[in-house]
Amino acid sequence: MAESIWILIVCSKFMFILIMVVNSEDVETNNKCTYSANKRILNCVGLENINKNLESFIKPGTQMLFIRDTRNATFHLNHHTHPNYANLVSYQILNSQYFLPNQGAFLGLSNVQYMEIHDNVWQRIEDNAFIGLRNLEVLNLANNHIKKLNTYAFKHLSKLRNLDLSQNSLEVIPSYVFENLSELEALYINNNFVKIVEENAFLGLPQLSMLFLTNNSLEYINADDFNKLKYLDHLHINFNKIKTINGQFNLPKLKFLQISNNKLRHLENNVFEQCSNLLSIDLSRNNLKSLSEEPFLKLDSLRHLNLYNNYVDLSKFLLLRENTAIIHN
Repeated sequence: MAESIWILIVCSKFMFILIMVVNSEDVETNNKCTYSANKRILNCVGLENINKNLESFIKPGTQMLFIRDTRNATFHLNHHTHPNYANLVSYQILNSQYFLPNQGAFLGLSNVQYMEIHDNVWQRIEDNAFIGLRNLEVLNLANNHIKKLNTYAFKHLSKLRNLDLSQNSLEVIPSYVFENLSELEALYINNNFVKIVEENAFLGLPQLSMLFLTNNSLEYINADDFNKLKYLDHLHINFNKIKTINGQFNLPKLKFLQISNNKLRHLENNVFEQCSNLLSIDLSRNNLKSLSEEPFLKLDSLRHLNLYNNYVDLSKFLLLRENTAIIHN
């Protein structure tokens, strides 16, 4: 189709005849879609409707598809089952005014490994939304105004390693929502409005090493909600409103713990006892009072403790200071 339009431009005396032959929808799509890297990359900007003729512009060698600034990005069942989509490995849908993938919309994208659905208007992820993406490894869903995750939203993503839900409008992390993500290594839920982490919300994540819950609205933490994450290496729960940590963390692989910029007033003496590999804890900018070194004494690997902007008497930290650098007021 692209060749027909090129002839239209060069052979102007046949313009009227060619216009009659070329479908006007195809002309619009071609004017807004460009190739690069020997047609391995297709970039479409400003399409009115995603359902009109796009597959005819995806060549057998096209591996990366970018769709930007679309007015209506509604994907129906079997939208991507045309053979031309089979070779895609990277797919990005950015800045749509209206975005709705119906169940089964991503069937046919079995070779896609990287998907970015970013800066769209999409309020709810339904059950089985990503069925068909069986080889997906990275899924970026940042900044889509998402308010709700259905329990089985991420089912069928057994090879997913990185999931980004940051900068949305989530208030609740539902039970079992990540249960099927057995290969997930990094989970970003920062910059939302999360108030509630339901019981078993993080069940079924045996490989998770990095969890970011920064800049939410959590007021308390149940340590048991995280204790199933036996390979967790980084935990970031800073910039919340946390007043209380209930229970005892049992995270044997944890090395970096960020709890700064909260409203903590007290720590139980055994709260970190089962986190023997902790290297760094940041408790700065809380409301900790009458804190002693007791919660940290069994952490033989601890090398950095940030207590800046609390109400701490360092004369109570004489033993800890022998091997741990302590930042304070």
